[in-house]
Parts: sequence; structure tokens; C-alpha cells
Amino acid sequence: MDCRLYITIASLLTLVIAGCGRTDSTSRGSAATQPTLTPSQTIQHMHDLRFARQYGGLLHHIDPSQASPVVDFLLAMDALLAANSEVQTALGRYAPDVPAADFDLSALQHNQGLFSPTINVVTESVEHPVASVTIQIAGRVPLETVPMRRIEDRWVYWPEGEVGTVPRHLHNVARAMRKVARAIEHGATSEEQVREQFRLRISPVLRTLQSAPPPP
Repeated sequence: MDCRLYITIASLLTLVIAGCGRTDSTSRGSAATQPTLTPSQTIQHMHDLRFARQYGGLLHHIDPSQASPVVDFLLAMDALLAANSEVQTALGRYAPDVPAADFDLSALQHNQGLFSPTINVVTESVEHPVASVTIQIAGRVPLETVPMRRIEDRWVYWPEGEVGTVPRHLHNVARAMRKVARAIEHGATSEEQVREQFRLRISPVLRTLQSAPPPP
């Protein structure tokens, strides 16, 4: 996994704390796919499976040694983004005068590589049994390169590093975010109170996240 996501999470949470500016469907989707899918088509198919929450089917298209950890990462991101939505909803309902955008972590959805909501395949390069697909995420630069490898009759995503402990830390952040949402619902409705809740709930989790080694 690219450690840029890991760094981005820590950076965004630090900004929030400092005051600057799951549909858990792990059902076994159909693993079968046409053996003639190109690397680029495989990337698009994986993207579709991810947002259909067909994680069982997605496993079939990832390096077998990393498939389960990658899905764990995606589920953890789902949990974090859902918790973020709870905070945003609580702010809108109970603290409409607080600048909700200052506490919004939804930008993280665009830091999931090929699993980000909006991707565009730019080019592919194939040198059997490996390939690389260059994608653009949410219209941004720099572009990202997705490594692929041929296994039997299909191309699979071949992460260059391990996911490591990132999913566990993301779940911890999600739990802390949900506690912030509950605190807002129960009366922490001034901007200073909300920031204090972030310092109280998120800061300890953030310190753990920052001190843990990033994925290689």
C-alpha cells in the first residue's frame, strides 16, 4: 500500500485538532470474470466491485497474499468515512454555527488509490507477466501507477507494500469520531467545545497512528 494515504490521514487530522481551516457487504460477489479483461479493464472492474461493496468478488483480483488485508483496509476506510458523516450530520443539526468544513475528513475518500471514488485510466503498459496502469484520481496530479501481475487467466492488483496496521488505526479513528458525534448531540455545540472534543478523542489516537511504522 502507498504510504501517502497514511501520511495524509495524519496530516488532515492534525489540521483539524490544531484548528486549521459500512455498508458492510462482504458477501461473495461473483469471482468469475472474463479471462480476456485487459489490465485497464480489470482496474475498472475492481473499482466497480469496490463501490458495489462486493468485497468477496474483489478478493479474486488482488495478490492472494495481500487480498484480505487490502479488503480490511477498504472496510476500515468505509467505517472512517461513515463516522465522518455522523460528525457532519451532528454539526449540521446541533451546531449549525460551527464551521463544519473545518472538521470534515471526506477528502480522504480520494486517497484510496484505484479504490478512490473517481478514477480515470490514462494508459497501460504490458510486459508479460507484469503490467502497470496509470490512473488519474479526481482530476488531480500527480498521476498514480497501479502494478498488475498475470495469474493464470486474469490480471490482479499487485500491491508494492503491505497494509500493515493501518486498518486497525483507521477503525480507532472511526470510533473516536463517533464519540465526537455523540458529544455534539449531547451538548458540545460551540466551536471551542467541538475542537476540544477532537483534541480529547482524536489526539490520543492520532499519536498512535503517527508513531506506528507506515506500510513500506
